[in-house]
Amino acid sequence: MNFTEVRYPIEVSEKEKLAVNIMSYFLEKQDYAIFNFQEKILENFNHDYFNIIYIYTEPLINDVNIESFLDKINLMKKLLRKKFFLFHQSILVIALNCSLDMTKITLPKDVDVVCISDKESLAQNEIINFFPDLLIYPLDLNFDSLAKKLTFLSYKYTKRLSSIFNKKSFIISIILVVLILALFTYSLYVDISPLLLLTKGNVQKYHFYTFITNSFIEFNLIWLLIDVFFIITFGRRIEKIYGSLR
Repeated sequence: MNFTEVRYPIEVSEKEKLAVNIMSYFLEKQDYAIFNFQEKILENFNHDYFNIIYIYTEPLINDVNIESFLDKINLMKKLLRKKFFLFHQSILVIALNCSLDMTKITLPKDVDVVCISDKESLAQNEIINFFPDLLIYPLDLNFDSLAKKLTFLSYKYTKRLSSIFNKKSFIISIILVVLILALFTYSLYVDISPLLLLTKGNVQKYHFYTFITNSFIEFNLIWLLIDVFFIITFGRRIEKIYGSLR
């Protein structure tokens, strides 16, 4: 299968080569996606530890550099809040050109910085506690090989997104429709509403399941049809985008 080669504006240097190799690791092994290629920012909002990986190759050697760095971090956090409605995202900054003791720098909340000078320094770095297989990952690919690999990884990510957005199974939506119809039919013969409705009495009895079951009880045919219509239209679309489990 042929892939169109993607050309990225990468500065030819050992620091940049290491940075892109590290990007390749997070894309391939940790299911991150490219958030901003030029700034080498990756995202995985489902990751257990870090939602954002920022591979920082600019110098961090004096106060001016730190001020510029913090401005970028704060701008990124503001962008996440304003455009994506994401708050308190954990950010890991991997600094490849740092000669300062970052433990003495006051960082914004939810931001961690690790300093790496080369591949050999990984073994002594705390980042290995979170990503131990980074030690054995090949971080010495040249730029030509990296371009092909990143293109392939981007293709795989796009293909995975396509499979999610073209999901044909709507099992949860079907289950919800069947459940609502079954409860409505059963309620025509047996009054089950006192057990399933969210009322003060049920809360006082610690029947907290009624917070969920309350949504499945309908008293007339009109609202039943509205609920079924809503699930068939909007529910299927939500399940198609976010998956059945979510």
